[in-house]
Amino acid sequence: MNIYLTYDYELYFGANTGTVHNCLLHPTNKLLCIANAHNAKITLFVDAGFIYKLQQQCKQFPQLKTDYELIHQQLANADAAGHAIQLHIHPHWEDSYYDGAQWVMKTERYKLSDFSKADAHNIIINYTKALQNCIHTPITAFRAGGWCAQPFEHFATTLLQLNITTDSSVFVGGKNTLQPYEYDYTAAPNKDIWRFTNNVIAPVANGAFTQLPIASYKYSPLFYWNLFVRGKLNKGLHSPIGKGNPIAQTNFKAKVLSKGMLFCACADGYYTSKLATIIKLNATAQHLVIIGHPKAQTLYSILQTNVLLQQFSTTHKFVAMR
Repeated sequence: MNIYLTYDYELYFGANTGTVHNCLLHPTNKLLCIANAHNAKITLFVDAGFIYKLQQQCKQFPQLKTDYELIHQQLANADAAGHAIQLHIHPHWEDSYYDGAQWVMKTERYKLSDFSKADAHNIIINYTKALQNCIHTPITAFRAGGWCAQPFEHFATTLLQLNITTDSSVFVGGKNTLQPYEYDYTAAPNKDIWRFTNNVIAPVANGAFTQLPIASYKYSPLFYWNLFVRGKLNKGLHSPIGKGNPIAQTNFKAKVLSKGMLFCACADGYYTSKLATIIKLNATAQHLVIIGHPKAQTLYSILQTNVLLQQFSTTHKFVAMR
């Protein structure tokens, strides 16, 4: 089986965005070292709007120039080593800005569908160019910010124009309509790969795009009790390296502690404790996509990722999406 360890390379989008060092450079270096030690490849879905914004504002703020140069070097090195650098778009960067001390996040327009078709086209063109300037290998895969890839037809033509023909935004059974998110994958086929044209969850023979969906798993209430208790009792092991604040979700904690949640196969924090189980459950599949975030790595997840590669790298291929 081909296993894709994919990481959305981004800051936090709440009041405290975290730093480039803590959210991106430091944890990504840890992940790359582990992958290289096991001859495995990973995929970084890079928040290209952030790269674009750094390029725009680095002349005004010298500290942003340093951030950009360090990110550029890390991505170039990862690309040269055979890892994949692919396109991740959070278009709220159109409204967000650096005020001289911190990033001010404006997430009212969070999805590409929140912009006109013409504006979405320009966003994708500009962001892709900014990211491609960091690497030599052509960008060929896309992941929508917050999994919000619907309606895909809103920007499908632009991706085709750029020869970006693989999408990995869907997770089967997933649904979230709480602002700023909006996606519904409950009708997605229970497959590990399919072709499509304009609708990410409607397979079409010989479709223009390939969907490599993120694997999903039903996490029990007990899992979330363990997650929150461990986080309280051993912060050194379970605190995110990124040290930022995500966008707040109303009643999230109460919901998952009482009902659990269907969510992605996830390489963040305590979620990594279930990855071996998820791999075994999908043993007959040809492809398995796992999602994570450098910013959400913990000491626990870094250690577990190393154990996971030790356990499965001889029986499965950990490959880059390139």
